[in-house]
Formats: sequence, C-alpha cells, structure tokens
Amino acid sequence: MNPHQFELDSITYRMTPANAMAGWTALKQAGKLLEGIKVSPDSQGEIEIGTLLAHLGSPQVAEIERLIYEHTTVQANQDKPFRLAHQLEVHFNQHRSHLIRILLEGCKVQFADFFKGGAWNSLSALMPTPVQT
Repeated sequence: MNPHQFELDSITYRMTPANAMAGWTALKQAGKLLEGIKVSPDSQGEIEIGTLLAHLGSPQVAEIERLIYEHTTVQANQDKPFRLAHQLEVHFNQHRSHLIRILLEGCKVQFADFFKGGAWNSLSALMPTPVQT
C-alpha cells in the first residue's frame, strides 16, 4: 500500500504502512477486541458499541495506537515534519479533535491490505454459521 496523506485544519498527516509482520501481529491482537461483541445476521453491521468501548484501555488498543503513531508524520504550515510518536502529548494537546480521525485513518492504512483479494470472504467462511430455528 502506498502512503496515505490527508489534511485537518491545515495540518498534513502522512501515514505509511508498517512492516507486514508488525501489522499482522497488531491485527491479531486487535481480534481480541471483538471478543464479547454480538452481531446478529440482520444487524446490518451494527455492533454493541459499549462492548467495544470497554476495550479502549486494553493492551491491544495500545499496540494499535503505537503502530499508527510510529508510522505517521505531521507537518503544520511550512514547519519541519515530525514523527507523531515523538510529540504525542504536545500535538494532541493542541489538536485534540484530530485524535480519533488519526486512529481511524491509521487502522485503514495499517490493516486494509490484509483483506484485499477476497481474504475477508475466506476468513468469514471459517466462522460458524448460526443455526436457523
């Protein structure tokens, strides 16, 4: 995957994919976040948000955040770019509203490639099918 760049409030964020194995390790850890989430066949992708939010302080989320921050550079105006991981607190104290967008975009950059070429369908084929009664 190529680097992904976007702008928020005149600040440019550039994200690059991590090494495939580092990304794969973080993705496997992220799978633990889905434990306890119930999805019914007619839920149309809705999940129990409370269960998901309960995992925010978990080591798995911390690993995903670390991966994203380490592979994101930030440039404001004509200032010298810096790696987000090196100035997390200073940056997000000034731009708090950017945090969730950075994490969402970062998840796409770091994990989307693993699901290309029918991989998602192959993975879902391994899941048990609910018995219809």
